[in-house]
Amino acid sequence: MADVRTGWTVCCAVMGRSERFCLAAIEKARRSLPFPRLALDSDNNAVFINAHMLRYCQRNGFTFTRCWPYKKNDQCHVEQKNWDVVRKTGGYGRYETAAQLARLRQIWKLPADYQNYCQPSRKLVSKTRHGAKVQRLYDSARTPAQRLLERNDVPEKTKDCLRQTYERLNPAALIRAITELVHRLQETLSYGTITREAVRQRGL
Repeated sequence: MADVRTGWTVCCAVMGRSERFCLAAIEKARRSLPFPRLALDSDNNAVFINAHMLRYCQRNGFTFTRCWPYKKNDQCHVEQKNWDVVRKTGGYGRYETAAQLARLRQIWKLPADYQNYCQPSRKLVSKTRHGAKVQRLYDSARTPAQRLLERNDVPEKTKDCLRQTYERLNPAALIRAITELVHRLQETLSYGTITREAVRQRGL
């Protein structure tokens, strides 16, 4: 999940495509957010577009919208995180056991902390077309946590928690921990399965 305004990212692992598991992951992600969620925008997958999700959003007062059909770039905010956070960390292996699920759940909190507190990014402010050329204007690079600290509608108590979390994070230690956990996870893959990153590293 990715917040449009700040870029705040939350990753969850679920077993299969059950609506029940999906709702449980969404609720877990909601509780971990340092700000209230106002709306939920999903793709057109049946995992999201169903009566269970509609009732969940109505019960919690969320606006529920979906992307345009046949518009691949309509989910750009979450798709860029799918590559930058999910694929670059977890690779393309087929994980299908309970042990692998438990390992993934261990992993996903670490890249989210690294992304939200240590990785600045720029947001597109405006886009102007001049004939065949498009001029894009971006803001200054900031982390999602910094963007939250700059907002006036975020309570001071929440900002204090963000500052305390940032103070105790060690980016180098986070990367080492992620690398170690991912290595252990990939060791559980069946023989003959290979990630795209491994393919690139081997020059195949």
